[in-house]
Amino acid sequence: MLRIRYIAFATAMLVFGTAYSDAPTRIDATSYASAEASWNKMLMESDSDTQNKLRGALIQLIGTSGLSGLRLHTAMEDPSPGMVKDRIAGLNAAQIIELGRQVSVVK
Repeated sequence: MLRIRYIAFATAMLVFGTAYSDAPTRIDATSYASAEASWNKMLMESDSDTQNKLRGALIQLIGTSGLSGLRLHTAMEDPSPGMVKDRIAGLNAAQIIELGRQVSVVK
């Protein structure tokens, strides 16, 4: 009986997991680490053109985040989505790219 329940549960998880696998990855801003992990997953799922656009958008967002001096220079050398996690929380790749265009420091 327990084995049947386990098989039914595993099958249900497989079906539900497959149904949601096509949804675009969104940034989980629960913590710095979760933002990094979801960012890396988003990059892995993207083609090289989208990866470049995402990285450019991240730099734009960090550049307009209010950091100055040495903190801004350090952030630009090693940009991290954790630095702007509150601004990109819940966004997918297309939304992050669009937000980067909207806040562009180069007009």
